[in-house]
Amino acid sequence: MDTPGHSDFGGEVERALRMVDGVVVLVDASEGPLPQTRYVLQSLAAKLPPVIVLNKIDRTDARPKEVLDEIYDLSSISTPPKTSSTFPWCTRMRATECAPHAGDGSQDLLPLFETIVKHIPAPPGDPEGVLQFRLMNLDYSEFLGRIAIGRVFNGTLKRGADVGIVKLDGRLTPTRITKLYTFRGLERDEAQAVPAGDLVAIAGVEGINIGESITDLAKSDAVEPLLIDEPTLAMIFTVTAVRFRQRRNLI
Repeated sequence: MDTPGHSDFGGEVERALRMVDGVVVLVDASEGPLPQTRYVLQSLAAKLPPVIVLNKIDRTDARPKEVLDEIYDLSSISTPPKTSSTFPWCTRMRATECAPHAGDGSQDLLPLFETIVKHIPAPPGDPEGVLQFRLMNLDYSEFLGRIAIGRVFNGTLKRGADVGIVKLDGRLTPTRITKLYTFRGLERDEAQAVPAGDLVAIAGVEGINIGESITDLAKSDAVEPLLIDEPTLAMIFTVTAVRFRQRRNLI
C-alpha cells in the first residue's frame, strides 16, 4: 500500500496503516528529511517498525550519509535512542535497484525485500483462531457491487461462510461470504480462503461500513473482542460478543 508522505495522517491514511505490520519510509538522498518526515516518524514510532530507504543516490547532489544522520536525529526526538539508532536502511537508485549500502552495486530489489523480511515482524494472528476481520476501506464494482477491503486479524475468512457483521451501534447482521479476493500488486486474485495477517477484498456484502467487523457465526461461543484503538468500538465489540452468546439458540 502507498500512502501520502505529508502531515495529513487522518482518515484513509490512518486506516491503511492499521492494516500493515511495518512501513518503508522513502527519503530523498539530496533533499533529506522534510518537515513532515518528523511527523511521520512520530506517528509511526510507537506502532510500526520502519525501514528507511534513501532514494535517488545517483544524483550529483546526493548526500546519503548526511541524510541518514539527519533521519536518526529526527527519530531520536520521537523514539528511545536504542530504537532510533537501529533503524534498518537501504539505498535506492532506480525503481529496480536497491542495495543495503551506497555503492554496493546491487542490480535488483532483493536486498530491500530481505531487509523487510528480516526486520518487519510476521502477523500475530492465529489462522486457526476465532475469525476477526475489520473493514478499513470501501470500493465499488459495476459487476460485483460494494467491495469491502480490510485485514483478517485472526482466524481464516472462507468463501461461503456464514458470518455476522458487527455494526457500529452494536447490532449483529448475519450474511454470507460469496466472493473473496487477495491482492497481487494492483491486481486482485479470487481466493477460497484468506488466513490471519492477509489483506482481503470481499464482494457482495451489502450494508457494511468502514470500521465495522466480521465474525464467524459458527464459533459464536468463542467470540472475543478485537483489540483496536478506539475505546467506543472496542466496547461495542465486547457487547456484541455477549449478544452472540445470548442469540446462539435463535440462529
